Amino acid sequence: MAESKTVPEDAQIAITLSNISYLDVKGSQDQQRAAMAKVLENPTLPTKNEWRIVWGPVTVEENLSFIAEGPVAGSGPARKYAYVIRGTVMEPWNLFEDLLDSMGLHDVPWDGFPGAQISDGMVIGWHNLTAASDGGKTALEFLRGVLPGSQLTVTGHSLGAMLATVMAVYCDRELRPNLQVVPYTFAAPTAGNQAFADAYGKLFGGAGRYFNCLDLIPKGFQHDDLESVKLLYPCDGAPLCQNLFACRHLVDLAQDIAGHRYFHAVGGTRLQAKVYSEKTGSLKNFAKEALDQHHAMHYMWLLDISLEAIHVLDPSWLPPDKECPCPD
Repeated sequence: MAESKTVPEDAQIAITLSNISYLDVKGSQDQQRAAMAKVLENPTLPTKNEWRIVWGPVTVEENLSFIAEGPVAGSGPARKYAYVIRGTVMEPWNLFEDLLDSMGLHDVPWDGFPGAQISDGMVIGWHNLTAASDGGKTALEFLRGVLPGSQLTVTGHSLGAMLATVMAVYCDRELRPNLQVVPYTFAAPTAGNQAFADAYGKLFGGAGRYFNCLDLIPKGFQHDDLESVKLLYPCDGAPLCQNLFACRHLVDLAQDIAGHRYFHAVGGTRLQAKVYSEKTGSLKNFAKEALDQHHAMHYMWLLDISLEAIHVLDPSWLPPDKECPCPD
């Protein structure tokens, strides 16, 4: 499925935990934690009943996060941890439009990264995540208390992945050398400028960034990537964006607002998906296809996780079935 080497087990665990963050979105903190804990007991998932929630979930202004503890790392006694940040609970078009409203750039809100800037929305998200508290401790305070030598995965899907790129850099700054920070992001839009992308790349390289080439959200908001949205979806009978005025207009608007200021770190893993064969060429169907391509369950499938495991989280989800090339 992936245009890459065999998918690492840690990536499969990370996308599973990212999916779990969406459980019971309208429930209380206790209800959300209970739902997550129940699913984590299922040995069919890549988490194999070896992970448990140890902090959170906590939500501050719709930014939900939690920390999960996994098995020992290597020979132990240090363990694996995952700092998981939930993505948007809206449809991708709404996410796209909301992000356009917060595209101003500001210096990262910590020292040591001269010239690195992130979007207004990411600054707000950073403040929300660093303020979140459970049991009288913030996430960073909790992580400072784990055994030195532990491994910390920072992960999320969609908006959560965008925030994970920011929080991975911050966590590495705050927790090194006691913890080894490794980001795994799925469907992440760009978080900041070239200096931020360079700082991220210097720390982590492009490893751990996964994107479906038929997903429009990871194409925001790098100018050339946005242009390629117009070439989604080029298969016979499918809803091609450049044939739909409203779709072309939204892409042009995004390019005008973003300009040439936003950049991904070099690298990452491109995933090749299919499309759903029943859709035809209309704006409504384009939006539906975009939603399906962006779906967190779809990313589990693209990362070689079995349908049986996916159905633990969503019994109704089915993969797309029609071949469709990636836009270049």
